[in-house]
Amino acid sequence: MKYIEKQSPPQRFLQYSSRRGASFEDLSNNHREIKQELRCSLVAEQGYICCYCGCRIKTDEAIVEHLNPRQRYPARQLDYGNLLASCDGGQNKRSNGNEYPSCCDDHKSNDEIKVHPLLTDCESRFVFDGDGDIICAPDDEEAKQAIEILNLKSPVLKNRRKAAIAGYSYYPKEHDWKMEVENLMQKIDAQYIEFCFVIKSYVLNFKM
Repeated sequence: MKYIEKQSPPQRFLQYSSRRGASFEDLSNNHREIKQELRCSLVAEQGYICCYCGCRIKTDEAIVEHLNPRQRYPARQLDYGNLLASCDGGQNKRSNGNEYPSCCDDHKSNDEIKVHPLLTDCESRFVFDGDGDIICAPDDEEAKQAIEILNLKSPVLKNRRKAAIAGYSYYPKEHDWKMEVENLMQKIDAQYIEFCFVIKSYVLNFKM
């Protein structure tokens, strides 16, 4: 996962969340324009990649994710600092009758993770190899828990990560890898490269 630096919330969402009786359910049912502004803000803040797996997300398809589940932390259901944008975890594909593994927000459900995108060291807690596998230190139980709860070892995610890494595996040893890492962390037209932190991890651990 990539570190997310939270920005200021949309003004209309901020105004709504301060109302008496405001709730995420009411926002979803009766104030859809405000929720859409919220979703747009979260997606843009993250450079149009999923907060957990790093795949490309579109504004209309992104899920508003509660880092601390709203069912267990109702006081944080409209706390912008608790909100992220996730991919749908395969929900759309399964709704069409396809077999597709669950991941990210969909797999997390009401569980909590202790390694998450709002921690400045979250990127360093995981390593990705050339086959797209995700690895953590043997004694890092919190990282192991996050991988399991989010199902980041999903074969679909592994294959997509492997494909993203593949192009970089053929670069010559004399390639300017330092510049490559810097470029991976830059937005292009407000978007990060899909799986940018995965590629960065691969380069840092296997190419430099």
